[in-house]
Amino acid sequence: MRKASLIATTAIAIVLVLAGCGNGAPEATGPEFAPNQTAEAYIYIHGGYVGIATARTNAQGEPSVELDEAFLPHTLAAVDIDADEWNEDNTAWYVVRGNQNYVAKYVE
Repeated sequence: MRKASLIATTAIAIVLVLAGCGNGAPEATGPEFAPNQTAEAYIYIHGGYVGIATARTNAQGEPSVELDEAFLPHTLAAVDIDADEWNEDNTAWYVVRGNQNYVAKYVE
């Protein structure tokens, strides 16, 4: 009985040692990302800023990542009227067209 246990233990140890022998690290086969792809993600970061992450791959599938943040213009206009008093004469939208910025009117 003792001899059979020793043989079984030795056989299991040999199998485990041989299973650990591999062919080494696999060779690189090319890009791991699809070429010519773009993905964007947005998140509210802090104090009126939005984080923007853009991930791209070029024609060869090489990745590049761009991180940026943009200010939300939620604090640019001072409004001291009630919501039921708002109309088109005293309210304007914040608009960006090309390089031109149009800001809300000041309300007294």
